[in-house]
Amino acid sequence: MSEPSKFDFAEYDESFKSAEPPPPGTGDYPPIEDGRYLVRVERCEAKFTKKTGKPMISTGMKIADGERAGAWLWHNMVMSADPVRMGYIKRDLSFILGAHVEALSEAADQLLDAIGREFRVDVVTKGEYQNVYFVTELDAETPGEVMPTVPPTDDDIPF
Repeated sequence: MSEPSKFDFAEYDESFKSAEPPPPGTGDYPPIEDGRYLVRVERCEAKFTKKTGKPMISTGMKIADGERAGAWLWHNMVMSADPVRMGYIKRDLSFILGAHVEALSEAADQLLDAIGREFRVDVVTKGEYQNVYFVTELDAETPGEVMPTVPPTDDDIPF
């Protein structure tokens, strides 16, 4: 088996040397406006935060319709011993995976199952932070039908 060829970056050295980096916080992509969007999960993975190194679950979703179709939204769940924060993680992770999650260790093995799932989400900006809130799940068997986000409890069943 032959060794893979290496890309030669030398041809780009002059351009790289003369390039001016854009100011921090700027990019080619306009911010996502607050509103409701149909999204499709493209990535769902366990990783570590860049700043603190804490474990987190990161879900990357592409907007599936409208003017911003193709734009990415991210929902990161940083692990914490705080029971209130862990409650939000439990709720969101159960929604993303489409199943009630009992143990975080079990959910970690199911993250790839989220890829391809579609949701409606609300994007809400609060100060400098943009949050993604899960609103509804689209039933894969009946495209376009909106399903409730919370599974029924015994009290919701009429018999």
